[in-house]
Order: sequence, then structure tokens, then C-alpha cells
Amino acid sequence: MDNASAKAGEIAGIGLSGQYHGAVLLDKAYHVLRPCILWCDQRTSQQAEYISKKIGKEELLRITANPASYYFTACKILWVKAGHSHTFAPLLRAQLNEALGIAQEADPNNVGQVRVVVNSTVGARVKRHLQMAEILRRKGRIESAVVQLHKAGELDPNSIDVALALAGLHLKTGHGGKALKVIARLVAGKLSDKMKLLLTSGQAKRQAGELDAAEKLLLEATGLDPNSSKALFELGKVYQKREQTDKAMTVYRRALSLVFGDERAPADSTN
Repeated sequence: MDNASAKAGEIAGIGLSGQYHGAVLLDKAYHVLRPCILWCDQRTSQQAEYISKKIGKEELLRITANPASYYFTACKILWVKAGHSHTFAPLLRAQLNEALGIAQEADPNNVGQVRVVVNSTVGARVKRHLQMAEILRRKGRIESAVVQLHKAGELDPNSIDVALALAGLHLKTGHGGKALKVIARLVAGKLSDKMKLLLTSGQAKRQAGELDAAEKLLLEATGLDPNSSKALFELGKVYQKREQTDKAMTVYRRALSLVFGDERAPADSTN
């Protein structure tokens, strides 16, 4: 109180935080054998039941003042000992070879160590933002997904994957104009990327009511990939919007035949 120069009446609350125990398993050389098992990992419930039966609930309460539960570190050790999540075979084999004097490339002291790869490159960070954006999109949290994609775009402004994902979210919310702005500056080097850009541009033009431009883009897309059911479906929407029912039904049937593998459906005859 004295150090903070505060009065008791000014304090509304006190917050405390900390990390509960986790099981970090080491070998005799203090090498980490596997990633840490957090206290809240419930995969060790069977081991908790085993301890209760082996020692007895009353005796366990007398000794520890706690019932056996999955958060016990002892349960984590039994779980790993049973062969879950870590195999001791390479380590035992290396140690046996050493004891028998058999030549081997592996150092017995290093075989059991966990190989940790820390990937903090720009590409890895962009990928993490893309993955988070996809998770948020599936949950319907579009605005939060857009934030993640903007962060990815700041890291790599030239990423076609980021731009296409962002444009896709704009299309999902009916903002075709925003989608076009996002992809307008992109130049596709790979055929697959060009196909995606044409499809996205065609969708955006259709949403904006520019049906002639949309048709041209989508026809070019189906020219690059005649088996793209997405491009055919979008093209069908253009024809449907124009009330060109025959053309719409033709490409819709073609799209469905590609999805369900029905070879009896007629081929695309929209040209």
C-alpha cells in the first residue's frame, strides 16, 4: 500500500494469476523426452481410476488428502509409461547397442530428445493468420476473420492466398466491390492462381451487376479448367440473372455432373 501510494478505499479488487503444474519428463541427462503435459489434459482419466483401485480411495485420501484425478502428475507418468504419445523403443535400442558394443550412428544420450522446430518466418506467421481466419470464418465471425487477414496482408502485401481469402470474405458478405479492390493489383504467376483470380473476379462482377464482364471472366476460367464446378455454377448464376434459362440449366447440370460424377449429364455448350 505504501509503495503504491494508494488508499485502501481506492482499491476495487486484487487479481492473481499463475500457471498450474505440468509434467515435463526428463532423462538422466536432463534432456526433455516429450512436450509438456498440462495439468488439464484429461487423457489420463483411466490412469486416475487405476490409482484409486490400486491404493484404495480411503487410503489415498489419508495419504494425499485428495482423490485421484486426471490432473495428478502421477497419472501423466503412468500414461506415458503405457506407451502413449512417446515411444521409448529408439532410446532403449540405442542404449542396448551401446551396452553390447554394437556400432551405431545415434548417440544414446540424444536419441530420446524432443526435436523442437521454431518457425517464426514471415511465411509461417502469414500461414497462422490464414488458419485463424479460416477457423473464425467457419464460426461465422467474419469481422474477426477479416482482421486476421489484414494482419497477414501487412506481413506479406503480395500474397495471393491472403488477397483471395480476403476477397472471398467480402463476397460472402455481398461486398463485390471491395473484393475487386483487393485483387485488382494481383498478378498471377501460376495457372492455378490465375484460375482463382478469374473465378473471384467473375463472382465479384456478378454481385456488382456487371453480367457481361462476369460472363467473360467465368468463360475464361472454364476455358482454363473445364472441370471447375465452382466456375460453372457461377456462370449458371449469370445466365439465371439474365433469365437465360436454357444456358443456366446446361451449366448447372454440367457442374452437378462434376460434383456427383454423373457422366450422363451434357457437356458445357454455353459458347
